[in-house]
Amino acid sequence: MATAEPEGSVVVPAPAAEGRQYLVYEGPRSDISYPLKVLYCGGVRARSTVITGLSTYEIDLKEASRFFSQKFSCGSSVISEDEISIQGDKRDDLFDILCEKWPQIDEDDIDDIGEVKK
Repeated sequence: MATAEPEGSVVVPAPAAEGRQYLVYEGPRSDISYPLKVLYCGGVRARSTVITGLSTYEIDLKEASRFFSQKFSCGSSVISEDEISIQGDKRDDLFDILCEKWPQIDEDDIDDIGEVKK
């Protein structure tokens, strides 16, 4: 059974694990670059929210991961040099929390890529 990919989508290799790939949709706003991206990915059972681009704001990823773990009462880890994975769907809360905790992040700089299948 073949799955249809959305028009304008790009398959990007996942840096955290070999053999996995993310399907990133680059829709009508692909000409605008967002330094901070939030996406929700998962398979059948394990789902997680991935944040990329925090290091462009000179934010310590280890400290941010610890903050997200305490704030959301869930597991959070640094999965590559510029990515944090948070267990569960935390996208709605992230937009407010990122701007409150780190004032240098503007809400317009955050791009919600949406749900991505592993």
